[in-house]
Amino acid sequence: MVMYEMVRDRYEWLARNIMKQEKYMKNWPPIEISLKRNRDDYSWYILDRSELNSKKIYLPKSEEAEARKLAFITLQKARLNDMKQELLACERFLKVYCKQSSDYPEYVVSKEASLMLNEGFVNLLSKNTDNPTVDWQKWQFEDYPNGKDYYPSQLNVRVTNNLYVRSKSERSIALTFLEAKKPFRYEWRLEMGNIWVLPDFAAPNKQGEIIFLEHLGMVDKPGYIDDLARKLKNYMQFGIYLGVNLFFTSETGTHPFDIAEARELIRKRYL
Repeated sequence: MVMYEMVRDRYEWLARNIMKQEKYMKNWPPIEISLKRNRDDYSWYILDRSELNSKKIYLPKSEEAEARKLAFITLQKARLNDMKQELLACERFLKVYCKQSSDYPEYVVSKEASLMLNEGFVNLLSKNTDNPTVDWQKWQFEDYPNGKDYYPSQLNVRVTNNLYVRSKSERSIALTFLEAKKPFRYEWRLEMGNIWVLPDFAAPNKQGEIIFLEHLGMVDKPGYIDDLARKLKNYMQFGIYLGVNLFFTSETGTHPFDIAEARELIRKRYL
């Protein structure tokens, strides 16, 4: 029963995020980057999939900016393909489980997930240019699952009357968001089955995409990197990837927090 519910939750999460990813990538060109090992380096090729037989076009090293852009496109397309494959695997599992279990005589998904799996509906929705924009100010102050019950005694650094954080560095980051009048959420708890993450900050970028920011305050402490690796693995379950929609600030005993670097990161990623 627990396994069924975990897979069902994952199935519905995949359905929602596949639709979001396809909408995000709707106008992308049908090209990717292909790399070929060349002694101690790699040669770059543009892989054009617009025709039946894919064509490879050499990309010189002088076009590094284009190569970086194509690498990002290629990664996003691979990620979308992986999600689709996982969705099919979840669907097969759920159908088999329902046939073998009297607890779930039918395979049940939410109405939202059913709509998102309907190709005709998704195509129609993707053409809608009149979607209402999110009221981010309202979003910021809505009730949301948070970290108030997670070591509450550590929430002892005041930012405003209604916001306390866990360190002076986090306070500086929060104040940077406030000074820029950028709506944000602090320690927005995301859950899926028995997996959860507690990102320090979440805020929309110019395109309305949620970007997450974590402050790493103890990077040089024993075991911290192992904990970070586990955290990154959990983030990936939510479609949150380092360098794509997750970014870090950090400090150590010998490298104090640099507010100027943090402000530049926020300016670049959010403003």
